[in-house]
Amino acid sequence: MAVNVASAAELVRLALPALRRAKGHVIFVNASPGLTGVARWSAFVASKAALRELADSLREEEAVHGVRVATVYPAATATDSYACELSVLPSPR
Repeated sequence: MAVNVASAAELVRLALPALRRAKGHVIFVNASPGLTGVARWSAFVASKAALRELADSLREEEAVHGVRVATVYPAATATDSYACELSVLPSPR
């Protein structure tokens, strides 16, 4: 939660005065597991769902200030790091 949600919330909080003055944009980069549950990824999924809800709430709150908020969900990328992550997940029962 600290990396996926709290850090994003704190960054936006610090930038809000400038974003409001400029009528700027906030773009969150999320992951598709934040849209639906994924077995064996509970903590990751929960943090990404929280990021999605943070974005949705900020979109409503900041619209009156002219700040636009969007979330993008790029596809998973087949990297060595991603393959390693998948290899250490426990097998489903």
